[in-house]
Amino acid sequence: MKAYAFLFVSALFIASCGSTGNKAKQAVEPAILKGYFVKNTVEDTGNLQYYVFKDQSALSQICGTGATMFSKPDVPDFDKQIVVAVAGKSTDRPTTIRIVEAVVDKGALTVSVAEEVSDEELSYTMRPLTIASFAKAGIKKVVFRKGGQDILSVDL
Repeated sequence: MKAYAFLFVSALFIASCGSTGNKAKQAVEPAILKGYFVKNTVEDTGNLQYYVFKDQSALSQICGTGATMFSKPDVPDFDKQIVVAVAGKSTDRPTTIRIVEAVVDKGALTVSVAEEVSDEELSYTMRPLTIASFAKAGIKKVVFRKGGQDILSVDL
């Protein structure tokens, strides 16, 4: 009986040791920040532009805020969050930039994006922007992906 108890305890110990430190890829949800736009002073390269903001001053250089009567811009907590943004080119077509997946693996936050452009033509131009925050804990690098390919890697 003691031999069975010893084997059982040993098996539990080995199983628990094998599972510690094994951090697999973990999907994370972005917190989409509302109330921001790309400033007119930011050069339009004609391609998607990728940003990682480490503080409010860096965010304010690229993005302005726009409050309405019923809503205020979301304010990130840079002590606890990483803020990423993807800006599109100026266009007269309704365009959406979506974060289709965000995964943390071995200290790297990989943010996969997709751009959707409508055939409809607008009477004005717009500059699409998606801006989101993620929990900062344990993140050492941000990698942007589009179409299954790495586009940009930023060390924090």
